[in-house]
Amino acid sequence: HQEIVKAMIADYYKLNLTPWLKLVHLFSGRDNPSRYWASQGRQAAGFEIESDGEFEDVTSEIGFCYALFLILSAMPGAMLLAGFPCSMWIFLSSSYHQRTKDNVEGNTNRFLVRQANCQLRNTVVLIRIGVEARGLIALLEQPASSIAWLLKCMADLLSECGFHRIFTHMGAFLHPIAKPSVLWTLLSEGPRLMLTYYWNAKREIFYHPTTIEDSVEDFIDEEEVPFSKPGSKAKTFKVYYSKSGGWLTGGKNLKESGIYTTRFSEVLYTAWLNDPRSNAFVAAPIGPSPQELKKALLQVWTSRVVYGPDCKRQKRIHEYFGA
Repeated sequence: HQEIVKAMIADYYKLNLTPWLKLVHLFSGRDNPSRYWASQGRQAAGFEIESDGEFEDVTSEIGFCYALFLILSAMPGAMLLAGFPCSMWIFLSSSYHQRTKDNVEGNTNRFLVRQANCQLRNTVVLIRIGVEARGLIALLEQPASSIAWLLKCMADLLSECGFHRIFTHMGAFLHPIAKPSVLWTLLSEGPRLMLTYYWNAKREIFYHPTTIEDSVEDFIDEEEVPFSKPGSKAKTFKVYYSKSGGWLTGGKNLKESGIYTTRFSEVLYTAWLNDPRSNAFVAAPIGPSPQELKKALLQVWTSRVVYGPDCKRQKRIHEYFGA
């Protein structure tokens, strides 16, 4: 299957495109990071099956190829963000997937488990190409209970490419779910993303311990602001302001229900901006839109995959690489 990927790369270079992207976000969901990058004048692209089931399914041949085209369209020093689907890797679904440290593949008699394995392997291939061939700065995210990091191809990627681990809480970035998470990243400024939080005994005030660059003493001002939720009495929570002018708040922002909030996108952008390898200040040409890139892909597209038995249940699923 390596020959198939090489042929896809050759197809991309037939288009004679000049790389233009500063962020590629795989499994982008609501894609707040891409919107934040765009708000700062940097071109970005997301990849999400719910947006386009034909071109943005990493388990399909053409979907994998489009994701590969996006990565090859990123300039060296761009950000590569991937929070691949976690539902078949976390503790809550362990009775179904039956994964353990000794059997990370899980119960492969079940289609959804095989599909999750396929998603992860194909994602690893894309990340490895992005990091090793394009010089991208990658960040991978999963809930803390995920066992995905132990799959051999993923473990090899993390060790061979020099990723380092960060533990954080998405709730500290205004996510409506607390979500303790593990980040594996190549960002030298990755510690900016280390945030934790806790409620007080009465669950009325939301405290934020600080990032690595601020200490508790750096917080010099606070303000009581109203906060209420349906079916409860109005309460207040404290907003803490730091000397650097930034702010952190514990209020649940129900409108910001995406996997990666705008606040997380802002902190991630700052970390990328300050990374010595970042291309943030390198001029980039205006690239084609996602629709234009998909049309260009079809101009050079040749199907090369022989589909397996899973296609009876999902037409395009397959694996590019083995374990």
